[in-house]
Amino acid sequence: MMSSTKISKRNSSVTLFKFEEVLEKLGGFGKFQILILVLLLTLEIPVAFVTFIPIFVAGKGSWECVSNDEIDPDSQLDICNCNTSLASSSDDSIVTEWHLVCEQSWVADFIMSIQMMGMFIGNIYGSQFADWYGRKTGFLLATLLLALGSTVSAISPNPYVYAIARFICGCGIPAYINITCMAAIEFMPPEKRSLSSAVGPTGEGIMILSILAYFFRPWRMLYWITVAPFSLIFLIYPFVPESPRWLLRNGRVDDAYSVLKYMAKVNGSAEVSLETLQAISDQEQKDRDETQNGGKRFGYLQFFRDKQLRTTSLYLMAIWFAWSFTYYGVTYNIKNVQGSIYLNVFLIGLANALGQRFAILINNRLGRRRTLFASMTFCALFLVALALCEIFVEASDPSLILITVIFCLLSQLGMACARSAARLLSGESFPTSVRTMGLGMGGIAANVAGVVTPQLVYLGSRWPSIPFFTFAIISVCGSLVSFLMTETTGKPLSDNIVACESKNEAKLLNQQLPQDENAK
Repeated sequence: MMSSTKISKRNSSVTLFKFEEVLEKLGGFGKFQILILVLLLTLEIPVAFVTFIPIFVAGKGSWECVSNDEIDPDSQLDICNCNTSLASSSDDSIVTEWHLVCEQSWVADFIMSIQMMGMFIGNIYGSQFADWYGRKTGFLLATLLLALGSTVSAISPNPYVYAIARFICGCGIPAYINITCMAAIEFMPPEKRSLSSAVGPTGEGIMILSILAYFFRPWRMLYWITVAPFSLIFLIYPFVPESPRWLLRNGRVDDAYSVLKYMAKVNGSAEVSLETLQAISDQEQKDRDETQNGGKRFGYLQFFRDKQLRTTSLYLMAIWFAWSFTYYGVTYNIKNVQGSIYLNVFLIGLANALGQRFAILINNRLGRRRTLFASMTFCALFLVALALCEIFVEASDPSLILITVIFCLLSQLGMACARSAARLLSGESFPTSVRTMGLGMGGIAANVAGVVTPQLVYLGSRWPSIPFFTFAIISVCGSLVSFLMTETTGKPLSDNIVACESKNEAKLLNQQLPQDENAK
């Protein structure tokens, strides 16, 4: 027998069927789930390329003041006072090719701001698209946006076209991350959900990018090399199934049955009957009609109208703001440490990869909330240590650079682990109909933090220890917010929205689902 939970409130009732029991009947975590992780997460490598490539293609380069084909030997002292013409030794970056120096030096940073605007849009509409039209379609759209943006970046004739291209990339980055993570979660049994946010090769992608950037210096060539892996979408997409949770929620029972039938075949398990899925879908449709005013799709206004969604969203936005604020602050400091930019970025990738894998070990043992708290506090300890080094260690001490790199990387490791826990907590706290949009709400807060962080880092030029103390405090405070939420580890994913004025109004009853004929 499959069980269900019935929640009653005054004149409405919503029945929540445990779809996890269907997954367990179909083999739980099997070969099909491994296939899903490979199909959805492989392209995280080129997505990491798109995200971090501006670090390498916006290098300032070296400049000389040229007069009558002769180089002024003092020109490098202050190139902005050159009365003739400026020349660079190479066109390895957008700065050197388009002369984005002196009075034009603001352009490169402004383009990054435009990309952040794109990420803001991607979090809102990319996530909503996946909840309205399906995870599979959203996955394709996000990938095509990233490929288009990178291609246009490679052929951009001027900064204006390049800025548009980076805006397109910005739209695709959060859309891809949110959609693939939520889609993977919906195929996983509770005990294996942590894999969906911890096995993705983002860290490996960052490391590979640093190696590629070292050997392929011309920025246009680097773009062409990093956009090539997106062609794998034509091999991957035909094999990516739609989320059966989303299909049942939208009344597409036959399509859901086809997906689950294929899952049973790959996992070597008994099939689930069409009658069982029809019963689940019928109840889903009834709940949808009651909670969505005649079956209309949910929009972001629902997050403000529904008390439960509003509270959950505000908590998660606080968590994601704290995470992003600290993560960008640590990353900024690593990038600006003296030494090879290629080595520094490689180490960023290594810290991200190790942090994500470590999350696999503790996410289920400690739970989402305690993992989040432990990892962000771990980060905060090293940030405080960095702040104390800035106070008590002489700036001229050569060991300060090594200490800064090590402590920043350990902080980055903690934040990568925290990101895995935050994604899981986000995905498991929202119902299927708004799950991706819920993560998108957190992404919006993260974008805001990404804009604010450089302003605090700027204060570090006068008071170097202040940013580190601030990052540490916000990191710990953000993680503590998670304890205001319900622990989601091992619990079934919700497929319905139920607004309750009080927890005391919710009564848990047992109800039977029709017996699965194939279970006999």
